[in-house]
Amino acid sequence: MTEETEPPTDADNNAETSTTTTAVGEVEGPPMDHRQMSWSSIQGFSNPLAVARVLVNNFSTVDGQRAPPSPAKTVHLHLATIGVSPFCEKVRWALDLLEGDETSDVYYTEDAHPAAFHAFRTVPVTNGESSRTPLLIYPNDGNGNYKNQSHVILPELLPSLYPEEIADEIKKFELDMGERVGATMRCIAYYYLLDKDKKYYSTLVKIGTRNTSAIESLLFEKMLDKGVDKALKKGLVVNEQTRGKSVQEINKCLEEVSQRLEQNGGEYIFDTPDKKYGFTAADLTWAALTSPMLRPPEMIDFTGLEEDFPNEFVELARQFQQTKAGQHCWNMYKKHRPLQDDGLVHIKTANRDTNPMRRAWNYMAGK
Repeated sequence: MTEETEPPTDADNNAETSTTTTAVGEVEGPPMDHRQMSWSSIQGFSNPLAVARVLVNNFSTVDGQRAPPSPAKTVHLHLATIGVSPFCEKVRWALDLLEGDETSDVYYTEDAHPAAFHAFRTVPVTNGESSRTPLLIYPNDGNGNYKNQSHVILPELLPSLYPEEIADEIKKFELDMGERVGATMRCIAYYYLLDKDKKYYSTLVKIGTRNTSAIESLLFEKMLDKGVDKALKKGLVVNEQTRGKSVQEINKCLEEVSQRLEQNGGEYIFDTPDKKYGFTAADLTWAALTSPMLRPPEMIDFTGLEEDFPNEFVELARQFQQTKAGQHCWNMYKKHRPLQDDGLVHIKTANRDTNPMRRAWNYMAGK
């Protein structure tokens, strides 16, 4: 689940990978292993992906657009995501804040994809330059403009979350947590869901295909145990050793943020005893990036039910939740996350399924 090749880096594209090898050939990572996976390496997952791309492109669409929630919303943005990615949740949160602001004219439509399948969308938009998500597309400007990397998108959408006197510190924190939390959360989740007995594959399919197109959901489910699973574990450096290192890194981050909250005596990460800055991009970043393991109730669509996960994973999540930093994540969702009428976060999407017969005919006719 992550992002990029050149500094500054942020683990935003959930298909981003690399391995680091020592002199004796021992593979290390994934803490801070966040380099972007190329399109060629995604194609290398398995030959059937070439067929999958044709099917996805012909039996689904990414051109749908939600109706404006009000006449005042006149600027439409398109967000391409790996639905379960915490980096995509970071940008989704920002867009929901904007859409809910009566003074803003922005609204958006999200098209979510399972891991690996997202590249069918992102690579063409970026002319082959990048496969990473989140990808924010400006469809109405006529210039094909887009932005990716959550630490680039967030300050553009919500500059008010970066108070001028501490903006640089917040951005530094944002990048630090992006590098350290992103790959570790990804590794832990995939380690438990891609189990050797395949007992929890159904959980990964359930949360990984929510609100994706019907054809993507079907193909991801059918292809997961036919090579995609092995490729994900290899490409994302998921094994017992990296799981252990990931848990250690998450615990360090939890301790650092907990100490910061204790020492500054504030309700928010950048509060001080002398000045209360309130909710900033640091709080949003921390809550969004840790949500896969800290599992705030508002995110159940993305984290799934506890009974669908191994007991060891659930116990680990509960330990993380009991820290002050874990409680901070829950508090930020409760106080600052825009929610739907049922009190949950949902993907705001448009119908992406197309008439298969018409699409097949058009494809064969070369239209």
